[in-house]
Amino acid sequence: MSFVGRSHLGPEDLVLCAGTVPGTDIRARVEAAAAAGYRGIGLRSGECLRIRGGDSSVVELRTLLADHDLEIGELDGLTHWATRHFAPGYPAGGRPGLRDPREAHEALWWVAEELGARTLNVMEMDYESGPIEMMAAGFAALCDRAEPLGMLVQLEFLPWSGIPDPSAAAAIVRLAGRANGGLCLDTWHLLRSGQGPENLVPDLTDLVVGIQVNDASATAGDDLLHETQHRRLLPGQGAARVAAVLRRLRQAGVDAPVGVEVMSDELATLPPAVAAARAAAATRTVLAEAATPSC
Repeated sequence: MSFVGRSHLGPEDLVLCAGTVPGTDIRARVEAAAAAGYRGIGLRSGECLRIRGGDSSVVELRTLLADHDLEIGELDGLTHWATRHFAPGYPAGGRPGLRDPREAHEALWWVAEELGARTLNVMEMDYESGPIEMMAAGFAALCDRAEPLGMLVQLEFLPWSGIPDPSAAAAIVRLAGRANGGLCLDTWHLLRSGQGPENLVPDLTDLVVGIQVNDASATAGDDLLHETQHRRLLPGQGAARVAAVLRRLRQAGVDAPVGVEVMSDELATLPPAVAAARAAAATRTVLAEAATPSC
């Protein structure tokens, strides 16, 4: 990628994703991240809504991050961004009964402007996608808005969705043709899409701008959405061959920091500092394995 953003995060850095320490306030997440040696944190759209609504002072948050030598590694996750969701006659938010997502969209952009972020993580939750031209146009529009902010936009594929695998996401990114647009490679989603490190060919790795690590059991559950939100494993504890995935990405020249996203009911029972430390330790173990030729 030729785009040069404003983030200082690099391939040796870890980002504590919000899902690894659910239910914690931002201060607790920052303190847990700093204690465990992370260099960045993630914020979710609901948190951005509350920040914009005045629950937290932007000045205080900026100071809090600076005092702990952290930055916002990702803003997660902007959904319902394809233009079809806002066409005349289309239900607000894409499906009847859903809250119009545009308020959350604007909160994410507002936080990006006020606090900065390395990436905006976007995905589509619908089971069917629109025409690829429409999806690419929507993705390109996000990239164009992010570019003046020095921010990347990463498209995350979800196995149960209309963008189910790396190839489907790559087709959208490629057609959009924006230097600050790319793929988010999540190891859980890679395994559950039926793929592995051997599928990460140059046409895909050349587009990867974001990495999220976690693990999964060899056998998928009946409900992938529930599994991904509640039953992820620490990196190295499952069948996703996380070290091999990381090794393939690094060999391909992907220099993104490593987001640690382990959404786990078991991990959520622990104090935030303990959960963050365990997730960091597991990630550093697979990173060390990835640096050897044997993984």
